[in-house]
Amino acid sequence: MRLSCSTQCLPDEPLDQAFSAIREAGYEAVELSWWQVESEAYADRCPANVLQDILGKYGFTLSGLTIREIAATSPEELREELSSLHDMMQTAKALGLEAVNLLGGDRRHQSLEMFAVALEALLAIADE
Repeated sequence: MRLSCSTQCLPDEPLDQAFSAIREAGYEAVELSWWQVESEAYADRCPANVLQDILGKYGFTLSGLTIREIAATSPEELREELSSLHDMMQTAKALGLEAVNLLGGDRRHQSLEMFAVALEALLAIADE
């Protein structure tokens, strides 16, 4: 069995440094969090290619990608979020992943009805 380490264990480190520390610890696989990818501005420069390069640099297999939560409280916000989530899921697909992890998020500001509508819309995107 292969062990994977999430970059969330080093939330304040740039990805390059986090990868280096995770590789030094002996891991062969890594799980990424989208917020860390965004913080490095990789999201603006064909993230799949950039991430493949950095994964290859350290010899890592990508074991997972955690995308941001669905937090929309209105249909307008939901349209924007779904577009962003779609892009993240396309990046995950380009990296060879068959699934993404949806961050849980704070459920106190979003109605259960809106959350259900959002999940249904996200599932339609996933079916692509």
